[in-house]
Amino acid sequence: MRTFTKRFLTAILLFSATASQAQIDSVCASASGISYAVTNNPGSLFVWTVVGGTVSAGAGTNQITVNWGGAPGLFAVNVVETNGFGCIGDPVALPVRILPLPTAAISGSTLICAGETAPISVLLVGTGPWNVTYSDGTTNTTTNGIPSSPFVFTTPTLQSGKTYTVSSVVDSYCSNSGTGSAVVNVNPKPVTSAITRQ
Repeated sequence: MRTFTKRFLTAILLFSATASQAQIDSVCASASGISYAVTNNPGSLFVWTVVGGTVSAGAGTNQITVNWGGAPGLFAVNVVETNGFGCIGDPVALPVRILPLPTAAISGSTLICAGETAPISVLLVGTGPWNVTYSDGTTNTTTNGIPSSPFVFTTPTLQSGKTYTVSSVVDSYCSNSGTGSAVVNVNPKPVTSAITRQ
């Protein structure tokens, strides 16, 4: 009976370890204030190591806060527990994938006549679909579910020049601010007088 019980418990522990190792956490590049924890056993001391980030709070306790770096890739959170008897437990690791931030670059200049519209192009990088918020300096406009890059939008009819920027871009995983600007210059139309007989 004892042999059976020992083997049964061993099987449970092996299964649990395998399930834990299969988990991978995902965070966005430069994410801060991300919490990780293990069960708080009274009297235990916890030594954490973070690859790809830094521990900002909770060192020595069962719960830490991590500020992640900006480099995408596969990293890890590791912890080793020492109990009140001085016994050291097996290391526990959680793989963490840092995801790159999306980008939205708007650029170029266009010359139109008063009362015309202009196409503006935004180059998107990341995992679509994207949500983009752009501004003409006065009004913010958001377009959701953009399936591919580049994203091209058309200005309303303009009577004066405008400068367009992207304030935010969100892909399937992360968010970021946009870069660059697109300038639309507007030339006036001639004002033709009434026809008179000469």
